[in-house]
Amino acid sequence: MAIRDTLARWFAPAAKASIIGLDTGQLPNQPLEKGFDDATLLSTYGDDAWPYIVGNKVAEQASQAPLQIGRLVRSGDAEDFRPVGPDHPVQALFDAPNTAMDGGEFVALLILYLGFAGHVPIEVVRPNGGGVIGARRNRSGFELWLHNPGPWRIVANPDRTIKGYLWLVRSGADLTWQPDQMTYLRWPNPNDEWYGQGHISAIRQAVMAEEYAALRDKTFERNLGVPPGVLSFDLPLGEPQAAEIQKRWQAAVGGYRNAGKVAVLGARGTYTPVALNARDAEWLAQRLNRVEIIAGAWGMPLPLIRMQDATFNNVAEARSELWEGTLQPRLNRIARMLTWKLLPLITSERLVARFDYAQIEALGENDLQAAKTAGEWSKTGAVTVNEVRTRLGLAAHPDVSIGERLIVPTKLALQSSEDVTAPPEPVRPTSEPVSRKALDPTSRDTLMAPIRAAYRADLAAFFAAQRNALQTSRLAKALPADGAGSLIERAIEILTARRWRERLARISRGPIEASLTLGADAAAGALGIETSFAIPASEAALDQVTRHLDALGVGIANTTVAEVREVLSGALREGLDHAGVQGRLGDLFDGYQDWRLDRISRTETTNAYNLGSVGQYRLGGVSQVDVIDGDLDAPCAAANGSRWSLDEAEGNPSSHPNCTRTFIPVTEGL
Repeated sequence: MAIRDTLARWFAPAAKASIIGLDTGQLPNQPLEKGFDDATLLSTYGDDAWPYIVGNKVAEQASQAPLQIGRLVRSGDAEDFRPVGPDHPVQALFDAPNTAMDGGEFVALLILYLGFAGHVPIEVVRPNGGGVIGARRNRSGFELWLHNPGPWRIVANPDRTIKGYLWLVRSGADLTWQPDQMTYLRWPNPNDEWYGQGHISAIRQAVMAEEYAALRDKTFERNLGVPPGVLSFDLPLGEPQAAEIQKRWQAAVGGYRNAGKVAVLGARGTYTPVALNARDAEWLAQRLNRVEIIAGAWGMPLPLIRMQDATFNNVAEARSELWEGTLQPRLNRIARMLTWKLLPLITSERLVARFDYAQIEALGENDLQAAKTAGEWSKTGAVTVNEVRTRLGLAAHPDVSIGERLIVPTKLALQSSEDVTAPPEPVRPTSEPVSRKALDPTSRDTLMAPIRAAYRADLAAFFAAQRNALQTSRLAKALPADGAGSLIERAIEILTARRWRERLARISRGPIEASLTLGADAAAGALGIETSFAIPASEAALDQVTRHLDALGVGIANTTVAEVREVLSGALREGLDHAGVQGRLGDLFDGYQDWRLDRISRTETTNAYNLGSVGQYRLGGVSQVDVIDGDLDAPCAAANGSRWSLDEAEGNPSSHPNCTRTFIPVTEGL
């Protein structure tokens, strides 16, 4: 009863200054009635286990996606959503709707009311009873309140528009709201054009049966149910003798302390355990079936609430299904309803509501599938660079001419019927000696310039996304309340999230694979053989790329975390406020444009190129390479002119960022 008592206190007449009484006759006496009692449905949240467990789980998960307010900005043929930021008064209102809850609690309670009753009234409290935020540019005095839909009713005009809302009380005059003081959200209900139908209302028969089952359990336990077994004797027993035997039996084998002990009965004594009868066994199966019905109505996969049936794999799949199949479509509908019904009551600006799913790791688990799909598209020769980048969630290529090019695999070619039926040309042996040349660094840089440019643009978007993630309201809230430790801990948690590792691997794999293949091609040309160490034909090459991506992800994450930690620690030591802290973080990430993007793109593609050449040399029978490194620093000068084994070359593809190291095969004896 604690939840209902709290709601009753919140919504008491004296507690809300915005609840006003209208003149007699302004509203009709009889509001639109509901098909069933919302209060009874809502009571199951506090009284019954499974409606609470499933509903609460869904609400908790949904509240993890922050509600963002922003504008739609047209860009070409598409519209981009641009958040207004945490300092905007409308965003600030949704981040802290009232004195009793924050934005996450607001979303959680909204989900619960919609799930149980199918509709939820939302009151807009304004200072001095009028005005909108858009005109005032100040949210002071504005509040949003979710009201318990039990005693709430709609009053309609003859033209089927809403005239107002009533709060039915047991004594005294009913409380009223005008249409500009309240709105409501609802799930579709084919049987009622005014009130929605919730998940629990749709399965109320199953919920009632589960409630009766809980009452049966309570009675069973209170009455001790049936005895676990029966002691029977052929001898006649009086009441004192029977009581004494029962007492001794309980002392000998009763309770957990006597578990495993051997029971000894007197002559002609028999113990018969009482087993569960078939009817009770079937009743238990029916209860499990009702759990599945309740979970299914909410859209909650069973592995997330019945962990005894779960494995690691199906829990991960269930979490993805919960977000993809249930929460994301549901929250998108709620965002559209908030945009259409609630925002016009708050502001005169043309704003829209969206939920931010960037922090939801379960949705990031599909990045690998997106990458596989994009890879399969690329093999068709029918998609452009920008179409593949869009499928991967990346921005268009900065070079328009490259972005509009078709991706055509090297082995895909158009042939005439004559070419197909013609016999192959004989392979002519060559007398040319094996070349000692390798692609010089200048030519190598020219060849890989487009790859590096695209990689640099993707890295810029990657670090920009990390910067935006550090500017979320959740990071901002950690500063005043919890101090430096909480702020730095939250920042590190954001930067080390799984979605960043997956995104970095996704944007790095293409440039690294392409560079490795170019290195293998150049090495094969130097040896006068066919390329065999290339993506995707070589398993060894794929393994090389995977190892390289793992090391790259760790290195970039460690560097970013160390730099952000240093910036935050310094800013907090200086006593900067939230704006000052964010300014320092902005300076850090802006600086990446000048040095870090170019260093990463050049270094990683050079390393991959050299690793590809070493891999091809190994497959071609080469065991040693000569190192050519024209840089003047000490490590490069020491390596220049050296003869290394392939293992040495593979372990040292470069010595520093922007290194020009290259390897020439030693072909004597081949």
